Amino acid sequence: MFALHVATVTDDYGRWHDAFAQAEGFRAGAGVTAYRVTRNLDDPTKVYVDLDFCAKEQAEHFIGVLQNIWDSNRSRCVARGHDRPQVREILDVHQYASSQHR
Repeated sequence: MFALHVATVTDDYGRWHDAFAQAEGFRAGAGVTAYRVTRNLDDPTKVYVDLDFCAKEQAEHFIGVLQNIWDSNRSRCVARGHDRPQVREILDVHQYASSQHR
């Protein structure tokens, strides 16, 4: 498994999230198997997305797809900028039962 880690800066998380949510079907069709969206507590303008893929090649290909999205006027309206995406190998994942988080 591989994750494409993307860092974005946005002044309006709500607008950014609305745009992100509209691409749900597109992500699934591009091979994304799961994703996580997190935000920096010290600077909430920084949003991080990890997109999971089965194959490294899928994650690498999606970088070019993201560049096309970022070049669009719509993306420029909701995001101030993006760091260079990183493909990361997922080495270990464990989820605890939700009752243990309370």
